[in-house]
Amino acid sequence: MTKEKVLLASAGNLFREYSEDLTDGGVVNALTCGEEYKDVLSGHKADTGLGKVEKLVGESENFGRGAIGLMPSDQQTLESNDGIRRKTLALLWAYLGRVKLDGSTLDDGELHYISAPYPEVSNLVPEKYEIAPLALALNESFTSISLAYGNVAQILAAYHASQNLIQAIPPNASPLLQLPYITPSIARLIEGPSARDHLTIQEFMALPEYKRRKLATDQPNVLTPSQYNTAVSVARQLPLLHLEKVFFKVTGEKFVTTGSLVQMVIKARIIPPGSGSVPP
Repeated sequence: MTKEKVLLASAGNLFREYSEDLTDGGVVNALTCGEEYKDVLSGHKADTGLGKVEKLVGESENFGRGAIGLMPSDQQTLESNDGIRRKTLALLWAYLGRVKLDGSTLDDGELHYISAPYPEVSNLVPEKYEIAPLALALNESFTSISLAYGNVAQILAAYHASQNLIQAIPPNASPLLQLPYITPSIARLIEGPSARDHLTIQEFMALPEYKRRKLATDQPNVLTPSQYNTAVSVARQLPLLHLEKVFFKVTGEKFVTTGSLVQMVIKARIIPPGSGSVPP
């Protein structure tokens, strides 16, 4: 195994998957090449329920273009795969899109965007959650490969994939999806129909209280007052790192002199979004 705790064969597969034109969705596809998935999807599991999962992932696009980050090129990639890799990729997109595959407690709640009236896929719920940590470990290996190549675009795509897997958020989705009760449709209503960029949690919490509450509760099909209070309460507990000062110094000297061994000093503090009365 490698230092990222993935099989050597999987690391080799990831190395072959690397490309200079990989997008965020391409990284998601690359992460399905791991040999580890064979233990989760062994035997008949590689095909059981695959059609239903693909159908549900496709239906979720009814919530708007790229509602779960699945672009047409990603759909073509999904359909071009076969066997365990196709099932893995479908489950991974279902995980990132929080697509409801079953009515069990693991997949129940208002965070899901669609319902799945298919009792045949009850065994897919644990599979969906089993592949996520495997994909995260494989992404750590892929990040190391990207760092070795030194291409900024692929390094950023690998970092984005790590965030998406940890937070169960699709590529290029609104950061507001990190908050409870907020779905893609609600996030679009809060951001506004003419918004070109997504609203970050920091920007959302920086709005005046009356304006923030109006955007989140005073529109049809958005949050209720209790849901809004819960979302804001969670946002105020998120650790947000603020860089206060960054500089170079030489120990024992007032100035950085030529040929000296320098240290880079980073001063930062954690200030949750929406915090008030922050000392200077």
